[in-house]
Amino acid sequence: MIRLTDDMVDRERGVIEPEGGRIKTGVRQVAPLTDRVADLLDEIETERKQSKIRNVNGLVFTRESEKRVTKDAITGRLKRACRDGKIKNFRFHDLRHCAKTAGREREPSGNSDARGRS
Repeated sequence: MIRLTDDMVDRERGVIEPEGGRIKTGVRQVAPLTDRVADLLDEIETERKQSKIRNVNGLVFTRESEKRVTKDAITGRLKRACRDGKIKNFRFHDLRHCAKTAGREREPSGNSDARGRS
């Protein structure tokens, strides 16, 4: 997600398709562009224009310092949030499991995973 660029978002087709696919495997990956995600992307663009934060290399997620968001930056913020919230033994990857579980609960029966693949 931190490598997401504006040109990977296809509003006409209603999808997000990372260039080069998954980093680990290179397998093509396409995610639906939900109304909520489209709204969030619009908010990011509006905020970017109002604050005059420069879009670095077309990246959607850019720090206020006009630098790219890195894995280390996210990890550091998550560690501080866990420390401040007195949460122990939590990893960023744990959020993936939460999202998949929540998505599965919203999926109609018959689908085997949160992405709707059977």
